[in-house]
Parts: sequence; structure tokens; C-alpha cells
Amino acid sequence: MTKTIFKPLLLAFYCISKWLVNKKTPQNLVPSTILTFSFPFTFIATGIFCMYILERILNTIKSPIVCVVGVLLFISPVYYFSGKIAKNGIHEWGIEKDYKFLTKNERINKIVTAFIFFWGAFIFQFWLANIALSSK
Repeated sequence: MTKTIFKPLLLAFYCISKWLVNKKTPQNLVPSTILTFSFPFTFIATGIFCMYILERILNTIKSPIVCVVGVLLFISPVYYFSGKIAKNGIHEWGIEKDYKFLTKNERINKIVTAFIFFWGAFIFQFWLANIALSSK
């Protein structure tokens, strides 16, 4: 199931990393893919956490330590596991091989997909935080 959901996204983020990473340092391609793949899921988790913390916890507990603990307990595992999925998926699902068979037009479409997903998750994070702040 994770392969059917995450493989197209991972291929899209691999295309964008291949486009952005300097050709002289190809060893940075996999870490760049892992980073760009993990960030949208971290953005969404941050938005959900902001909604939860601002609506539930800050009404009763007025401590910034709760925010730090929440980041460590909720957002960090999301980043870790999405990075782990990306790292394993690049090698197990043959993302490099699939990339070689893409045409230039398909690569551009994948880059646009990754761009929309990345910035859509970023905007969604602020939208959720805005909802949480306006409900107070």
C-alpha cells in the first residue's frame, strides 16, 4: 500500500532533486530527495499539532515546554518515518531506474507535481494554524 501511495510522490521529489542538485556533487542527490520528500509530511503534522496544541492544551496549560515536548514527541517521528520511507523506497522501488525512462515532458510534470505538493502542504500548515488561532 505504501508503494502505491508514495512511489509517484517519491519519483516526483527525486526529479526535483535531480534538477536542483549540482551535477558535480551527485552524492547529495539521495539526501536532497529524502529532505524534500519529508518536509511536506512534517508541514502537515505541524499544522495538525498547532491545531491540537492551540485549541486543547494552551487553554489549560500556559507553558512553552509543552510545545517543545510536542515537537519532540509528535513532529520528529513524522519526519523520521517519512525520511525512512524515502530512503528505503529509493533503493527498493527502483526510483533511479524509473527516472531514466521518463521523457523530458514527464520529468517536468513530476517537478510540477512535487512543487504543488510541497507548497500545498506548506500553505495547509498555515491554514490549520490560522483556524486554531481564530477559534480562540
